[in-house]
Amino acid sequence: MPESHQSSTEAGEADRLPRQLWLVCAAIVLFVAGINMCLPFVSLYLNQKLDVSAATIGLIIGVMTIVGLPMQLIGGALIDHLGRRPVLLFGALATMATYVTIAYAPALWVAALALAVEALFGWSLVLTANNAMVADLAPAGRQTEAFGLRAAAAGAGNALGPFAASLVLAASGSFRVTFLTGVAVVGVFVAVVLLVLQETRPAQPDGTATSVVAPVATSGDGAMAEATAPAQTGRPTHRAAYGRLLTDRRLVLFLLATLPATYCYAQIYVSLPIMLSDVHGISPQRWGLLLAVFALTTSVLMIPLTRSVRRRNGVAVVAAGSLLMGVSLTALALVPSSSVSLFLLMGMLACGVCFHLSAAPAVVARLAPPALHGHYMGGWGFAYVGGYGLGTLLGGRALDTLGPSVAFIAVGVVGSVGAVLLTSLAISGRKRPPRPG
Repeated sequence: MPESHQSSTEAGEADRLPRQLWLVCAAIVLFVAGINMCLPFVSLYLNQKLDVSAATIGLIIGVMTIVGLPMQLIGGALIDHLGRRPVLLFGALATMATYVTIAYAPALWVAALALAVEALFGWSLVLTANNAMVADLAPAGRQTEAFGLRAAAAGAGNALGPFAASLVLAASGSFRVTFLTGVAVVGVFVAVVLLVLQETRPAQPDGTATSVVAPVATSGDGAMAEATAPAQTGRPTHRAAYGRLLTDRRLVLFLLATLPATYCYAQIYVSLPIMLSDVHGISPQRWGLLLAVFALTTSVLMIPLTRSVRRRNGVAVVAAGSLLMGVSLTALALVPSSSVSLFLLMGMLACGVCFHLSAAPAVVARLAPPALHGHYMGGWGFAYVGGYGLGTLLGGRALDTLGPSVAFIAVGVVGSVGAVLLTSLAISGRKRPPRPG
């Protein structure tokens, strides 16, 4: 084989993301599609069928989400100790149990307990384990691209789930049938994890940490860089990892700065459908179609957008996402009731979600040593679920007490504050001199 042809072939192979990464992302399409036949309609179901106020819905979902926060850290340790696949399976089974229970819940308190099970053991564990798999498989220097692919897959699931739900709702008129159909789709995900996916956890001899991260200055392309410190042995992996996480100043500051962006993201599935129903008269079926178009836009834009910013500072990309989400959510509450304006603003919201959901975990992945991806992703999951819980807890109450316009103007302010904090963090990271090697 000529050298030039061989080198071009090797370069092409090196440019491809691993096949197993594509399989992991394909599997997440099923889980996200199944859960999004249920989750975006829970607030409408409780509001319209059980006559529960938006404030109460936000309180229940927010409190149950916050109650589940400790499981992010415990789950991160389990992901590194037991492996990614067992946690994926456990989380998916908990999700299935949650929505079967909600489908047949005779009273609000039963649905609330089911949501607590979901917060403790369901989608958040699946999210953390899946992120750990992507971090395991992402080629060095291409974490944003790999997480962009993962987020594109989630976007496809986000589009398929609500679209399928709108069809089921139109045919049956039943939230129960819709929830049970979503549970069946999650069951297919469980089968794929059992039969197709391989374990990606790196070998950890003697159950000890093999390395810890020492943050250094940004790399030449503006992305966060990291150095691996000498191996530490003699301590349990989870103690070494979480001790390192808590003393990693740049990581902790970054996680805190992402809370406003995740607060904005939480409004999409809890307060936004109620606001659109009240202000624009959007029916559950039309909400499903609108959310499907939004999610499809997210999926289509995710890879080109993340490719376009993959050499930029990941923290600044998350800042752009926070600003776009906040501004577009505010505009959705203020614009006249026009299908064109609603779809355009949902597209703008999709761009913000693309930046947030791809760049934020990629920044965390760059800071984490391979042996501790689960722990670091547990830290990201803790911040993500915490921000989501605050968003649902306060967003529903603001909607009831302040009204749609003021409540969603406040969302825009929160998103803008997040953008300022993240931009400041990106600038300070760029100016910080490198630490001695």
